[in-house]
Amino acid sequence: MKILSCPVSFDDLDSNSPDHLKAKFIREILAMRPWYDMALNKRKRTTVGGSGIDIDSLGEFLYVFVKGELPENPRDDVDISVTLKLAAEDIKSYYVEGITSQPGQEGLSSKALNDWFWNETAAGNVLLELVRACSKSDNEMIKMTGSHFIAPMDVVIEKGIISDGA
Repeated sequence: MKILSCPVSFDDLDSNSPDHLKAKFIREILAMRPWYDMALNKRKRTTVGGSGIDIDSLGEFLYVFVKGELPENPRDDVDISVTLKLAAEDIKSYYVEGITSQPGQEGLSSKALNDWFWNETAAGNVLLELVRACSKSDNEMIKMTGSHFIAPMDVVIEKGIISDGA
């Protein structure tokens, strides 16, 4: 079994700041960019982009929801809940495409990728916080998106975001 670790570390960030996780997430996205670009160059395709949000803006867009707010929808053809779902899929794909472009990481199992993403990355932490925030939303479509489309239910339960049977 291959052990993955995020290719970047930001332990120097002030963990007491209110937006510590956001800062770590934004820096992690930027640091993953060379790996993602390598994947794009090598594969000549990507699954990133369904949300219509530029990679450099994805972190900010997603984090607005974590704070319990609704950002302006950059798309006028779908509901904000659909844009949220697509943005979450974009960030997951961005990370998976990037990590699997690294030498020696081809052929990773889905379990190894999931364990890495949900346990080792700021992105995984942000998406779990997003699930928590969505569960408190007054917008029923956002609430449903958070409970069904952002993170695997087994991870959400394991991390204590919601209880089994909630």
